[in-house]
Amino acid sequence: MTLQQLRYLCEIVRRGLHLSQAADALHTSQPGVSKQVQLLERELGVVIFNRKRNRLLGLTAVGRDIHRYAEKTLQEAENIRSVSQESRNELTGNLVIATTHTQARYALPQVIRTFRLKFPRILFEFWLGTREEVFRRVEADQADLAIGTDCGMAFDGVSLLPYGRLQHSVVTCPGHELLRLRAPTLDIVARYPLITHAFDGDGQWKLARFFESRGLKPNIIFRAVDADVCKAYVELGMGISILASVAYDKARDRHLRAIGADHLFEPETLFVGLNRRRFHRQFVYDFLEKLSPALTREKTEEAAR
Repeated sequence: MTLQQLRYLCEIVRRGLHLSQAADALHTSQPGVSKQVQLLERELGVVIFNRKRNRLLGLTAVGRDIHRYAEKTLQEAENIRSVSQESRNELTGNLVIATTHTQARYALPQVIRTFRLKFPRILFEFWLGTREEVFRRVEADQADLAIGTDCGMAFDGVSLLPYGRLQHSVVTCPGHELLRLRAPTLDIVARYPLITHAFDGDGQWKLARFFESRGLKPNIIFRAVDADVCKAYVELGMGISILASVAYDKARDRHLRAIGADHLFEPETLFVGLNRRRFHRQFVYDFLEKLSPALTREKTEEAAR
């Protein structure tokens, strides 16, 4: 039994039992992947996958147990590599961050720029998704950490550390009649065509609950993919948008205006999700302290325990 065989097994499961996709991800051939899994089955004397001819149908009962332990074994092997790199003080490595578009586009660039001055050889990789998806990436051991707002769920093996607040603004085009109001109410905002983004996994707009609690139905005319798309259509005069305040920059967004909406929407808590099963190298803790001075190594390790 080899780590390569376990890696092939886990990659097949990760790719939804598609051998061709697993082979592409592993930079090898499909027959090679099949052969290694068959050799593993032969050595262990069990059947790991249910098959129909050459097609994989799913894991057997014993296959599910083997897959679970294989993932743990691969993680521990990766931890051993990380420990050895740390002991040699090698300032190289990868940092995989799962986060939302708003954080990646507006909140993180300056943090990463400052971090890169100290660690120029660290390779960053982003995985973008909804606030639920990004924490699931850490839970599935596909990212070192996640950054996003609370999605109201608990995740096995993930430490959730609060570190900041996300506030909101109503963004309009210049001259919009809302700008004449000092503090527009939800009733007034609900009357205008609304361009939204930031939907949860069930397709629900995350700010809809504030309107619903008042018996209001927002006039949503456009479901955009991110804040940048929202701003583009607000600039065209198609409607207004409610965005994270960090997404509006007075100098950059010269053709837009923003109204603070703290009186309308409670700020959301920002969290870092950290994989408790991983050995995190010192540069990960340095990144967290760049993100927020409150995220010290002592606090993050205490949360992991």
